[in-house]
Parts: sequence; C-alpha cells; structure tokens
Amino acid sequence: MTKKFYVQLDSQNRITDVVEMPHEGYQPVELAVPLPSGILGGAYELVGGSPIYRIQWDTKEQEREKRLEAAESAILGLMQMQLNQPM
Repeated sequence: MTKKFYVQLDSQNRITDVVEMPHEGYQPVELAVPLPSGILGGAYELVGGSPIYRIQWDTKEQEREKRLEAAESAILGLMQMQLNQPM
C-alpha cells in the first residue's frame, strides 16, 4: 500500500524530512507504508520516487563501525600483551 507524502531533499537527493501535508519546498511522492524506520535520519536518498538506504550516510552505522574498530583494536592489543608475557 502506498500513501502520498511530501519530502524535503538536500542537494544530494538525501531525504531530510517527510510530511503528510503540502509544504513549500517539498515535493510530492507516493511512498510505501509503513515508511522505513530511520527515514528521517538522513540515510535515505530519493531515487525514481523510492527511498534508497545509503549506509555511508547512516550516522548510527558509522558510530557502530567506530565502536567495532575500537573493540577490535583493544582485543588485538590484549592479545599482543599476552604474547609478550613470559611463561
């Protein structure tokens, strides 16, 4: 099922806002409902009238990736310390 929404886009076609009533500067578009969770988080691009998830725009995904890298680095550091200890 689809519903008419009005979307605000930035210069990269990134969806920055979605409303149900006409609003100046917003363009009408038919979107499937329910809308994807996080569509207002700036991680979706409007392509051919459809919201397309762009992982590189997802700040939550970037934060998760940084935490994962920090954890990996800590584990590698602990492993190296373990290897360097005398038996």
